[in-house]
Amino acid sequence: MHGARVRIERISIDNLKNVRHGELVLSNPRRPNGPSILGLYGQNGSGKTVLIDAIGILEQCLTGGSVDSSEALEVSVGAESATLEFEFSVKRNDPSIAYRAVYRLSIKGEKGIDAAVQGASGTTRIFDERISLAWNGPNGKMRLSTMMDTARGGVFGPVAKLQALTGAMEDDLDLAVEKRLAYRESRSFLFSSALRNAIASNVPNEIARSAGVEKSLAETVLWIVDALHNYGVFELFVAKSHDVGMVALNALPFPFRVTTQQARVTGKATIPMNGTMALSDEVFEVVKSAIENMDTVLRQIIPGLAVKVVDLGPEITADGRRGRRMQLVSEREGRTIPFELESDGIKRMVSLLHLLILMYNDPSVTVAIDELDSGVFEYLLGELVGIVAERGKGQLVFTSHNLRPLETIDRGYIAFTTTNPSNRYVRMAHVKATNNLRDFYYRDIVLGGQQEMLYEPTNNSEIALAFLEAGTNDVA
Repeated sequence: MHGARVRIERISIDNLKNVRHGELVLSNPRRPNGPSILGLYGQNGSGKTVLIDAIGILEQCLTGGSVDSSEALEVSVGAESATLEFEFSVKRNDPSIAYRAVYRLSIKGEKGIDAAVQGASGTTRIFDERISLAWNGPNGKMRLSTMMDTARGGVFGPVAKLQALTGAMEDDLDLAVEKRLAYRESRSFLFSSALRNAIASNVPNEIARSAGVEKSLAETVLWIVDALHNYGVFELFVAKSHDVGMVALNALPFPFRVTTQQARVTGKATIPMNGTMALSDEVFEVVKSAIENMDTVLRQIIPGLAVKVVDLGPEITADGRRGRRMQLVSEREGRTIPFELESDGIKRMVSLLHLLILMYNDPSVTVAIDELDSGVFEYLLGELVGIVAERGKGQLVFTSHNLRPLETIDRGYIAFTTTNPSNRYVRMAHVKATNNLRDFYYRDIVLGGQQEMLYEPTNNSEIALAFLEAGTNDVA
């Protein structure tokens, strides 16, 4: 366990899909001691999913994984690259010390030799990464300062920071090779294991590595970079709209994290709902435990329904490991039926409920969900979001078309998209405590009143005429 609590405080997006520029502060000044909730609302094609995509790219960078080649297609038309910036608060068990970290990166699509392998769209490249840090504690404070910037040439700059952090020179061969390899493999260099190991080798011993700001700069930076890496691996979960389509294809995306006495185990299983599946012994036990844990809440949400993992016996998995064959079933009124016979709404609920449980109980967990309302009954959606907003401990970022949560959670937890691609995200202004935010939003769609337009007006007569023309053109 790293012992840090990481939370995203701000996200800035430039030239990603239909967002030329958009920035959101995730904290709610009206509820500074509550959970961190951000619900994003707006019309179709106005940049809601882009926010979740950006967090997905962040997750891949922090964990050292390769960014999907499809992300290259997300750079805005006419722009050479997209730039993302994330600001984090990082806290230790000692509440007297607080850190602020800002991670900035750019992505672009590149064609060339890889195009034959990656497809006509080419592949994604991560470049111009930068990490800046600030801290405040009993033994001193530091204003926000750049620690590592790959845009400055060499391994990274400033050169003085490179030497202080790694003991290496600007032309260090091993790190230069790793930087180039990370670029070719579409992954982050600043969060690569090779760079973290190089910094660790410059820290005298294991005890000093956990000491933080009281010791050397290398120890402090290593502790924070490791904290962000562990956050990406164990505490940041992203559920994209693609997962909704998988449910329709009878495949259940099930992201999970289970904590045992020995370690935390995290991952994402795709469970077939129209058959059985062989899992290794380790993964089987983790998935079974996560579903049993989720079922505790599911019984309260949908009385009379229970979801179970049926153990069909031992089996050798495709990669030669000892495992178990399992099937997902539901139980209603004493009858057991295959889970595939349940509605898509229940399948979606089962897919996401474990993440909401983690966010509710762990202040270090961030869950980002696109189309949270997909398949979920409006009243239940409002109740669930209201519960986690009132009593949860972690961070939840979600998009939704259903407006019910606007009536059940504090208005400081809600943001909206605009019709202006250069200022995509705004908070609603002039909302009084007595206003119903849902009604207020409807009013502003119709009458305006915000600095940015929230909805591109449509003309019902023109739409009706278009329907008529389309039908006429269809006649042979």
